[in-house]
Amino acid sequence: MKNLIFVFLLFACATKRDYLDNGRKYYDSGMYHKAMEEFQLGLKVNPANADLNIGLKRSQDKIYEVELLKVRDSRLAGDPMTALQKIRELDKNMREWNLNTDINGSEFRKTELEKLLLNLKGYLASDLEKGFVLKTHKTLTSFRDVLGPIDGYQVYENEIIAKGKEKCTQIIIDQKFYNIFTSKYCEYFGEGHNIVISTDEELYKFDGASYIIDNIKVPGANYIASSRLYNSNGKQGISSKTKLHFSYNEKSSNPSKTTNYTDQESYWTTERETYWVNEVYYAKEMKCNYLNTYNPCQMITAKKTRTVPKFRDKKVKKYRDVSKSYTFKVRQVDQNLRLTGQTEITIDGKKVIVSHNFYETYSDYEHNESSSLKGLRPKNLSLKDVQNWKNAFIQRVTSDLYYQVHNHWRAKYCKKSGSPVDQGEFMMRCALVASDNEPFLDEWSQNFSGLAYKEMKELLKI
Repeated sequence: MKNLIFVFLLFACATKRDYLDNGRKYYDSGMYHKAMEEFQLGLKVNPANADLNIGLKRSQDKIYEVELLKVRDSRLAGDPMTALQKIRELDKNMREWNLNTDINGSEFRKTELEKLLLNLKGYLASDLEKGFVLKTHKTLTSFRDVLGPIDGYQVYENEIIAKGKEKCTQIIIDQKFYNIFTSKYCEYFGEGHNIVISTDEELYKFDGASYIIDNIKVPGANYIASSRLYNSNGKQGISSKTKLHFSYNEKSSNPSKTTNYTDQESYWTTERETYWVNEVYYAKEMKCNYLNTYNPCQMITAKKTRTVPKFRDKKVKKYRDVSKSYTFKVRQVDQNLRLTGQTEITIDGKKVIVSHNFYETYSDYEHNESSSLKGLRPKNLSLKDVQNWKNAFIQRVTSDLYYQVHNHWRAKYCKKSGSPVDQGEFMMRCALVASDNEPFLDEWSQNFSGLAYKEMKELLKI
């Protein structure tokens, strides 16, 4: 029994020593992750082993040091953004690898972060000099989780916020007509500002649109009134009068149509047929007569019959599928619908003429797939179908009118003219209305370069 206990203890000690030796070998070879795994396995067997604990701690510290060297290499390459991202990824990996190291607060890490903060300040200096204070602040705060513990971080952020407040004060004094932008900008940096100028009364008042088709007045789709260009208290009125002529004609023709079908046809072929016949043949056989005691058996030739196969060719009739086609004449009716006319738009006391020429063609057998009118059958147009067709084109006319007025409004207010107060507010409105058109925004940025255009666009979400 004592011998058995001794063998067990010897085996256990050998196991601990193997984990320790393997871990040290991996560590000396630079395989720090493998070394850490060996030490962790050994500690599961003997958690109190001091050598295993020391080895695990050294491996974890070394892993982190190696990763920090990669961060330093990125910083020295002049890429502080990548270096900061590597530190963020390293912190994430530390949690996933379950590393427990004190190097997080080491001088090495602290020194690297301080140098990265200096590099980042140099990287952002150009934007800050151009007046992109908001952009600079957002870039800095995006790395708050990494640089936040550094003493210089809060000092640098306070410097940027102070510049933002200075810019807010300058905007209020020099460019106070940018009320929407100024209010949001100052609010971001903790400064209050009230919007005191309203431009609703400067917008157009929509008086409606009338449509006359063949001297008959029809209701129109007045969704223009929902545009941001119009307000019920507007000083100037916009109205439009549209006169259209509807024409309809049919053109018949007799084109040829070809139909393909499958039919069966018969044909003769020769097949080999097998049949059986009886055949006579002679064979030697022994015949015995036991009454003849002297010579009872004698060899004789016997006549016999057998069945044998024979072959012959025979004609048979078979059927097969064949493809056929036939051509025939059909009567085709093309239905041509056309809407022509013009619209007179009154805007700012001036009249603008817009011409219209819309048409569609429908056929009994062919339908124009590019037609913008969906839901109409390609044949047998009823009176209701024709009326729907008219209404669809009225909506297209109304859409054309909207863009005519919209373009007129932008041409009037998206240029640097007029008094600074009115012009500045209308330029803001222009940017809001034309938010889907980058050239207009770029023009605004060029005309009023004193404001950071990218900051304005981000704040107003346009």
